[in-house]
Amino acid sequence: MVEETYSAGLISQSFWFVEMKKVIKLIDEGKSEEEIKKMCIDENLFGAAKEYRAKRIYGYIWNRAKRLDKTLIDLFCTSDLATQKVINLIASIA
Repeated sequence: MVEETYSAGLISQSFWFVEMKKVIKLIDEGKSEEEIKKMCIDENLFGAAKEYRAKRIYGYIWNRAKRLDKTLIDLFCTSDLATQKVINLIASIA
């Protein structure tokens, strides 16, 4: 039997639901990765206190969002809050 190592790395990241919702909405509107990144950093889309923090949050959120295909993005945009949170959770652990 192979013993797997447990990692608590996910604990250091927040759930970032509101931020994820903003990014998915922008993806659904057809914005490119570069446009979204620019908005997140230059326009402080997430309301971060410092630019480095905005970049870090963007990195976390983009890594989650890029795992979602068009079907999941459409589902997220048309679902209720509970389903959106489940999709966010799945994207964060995938």
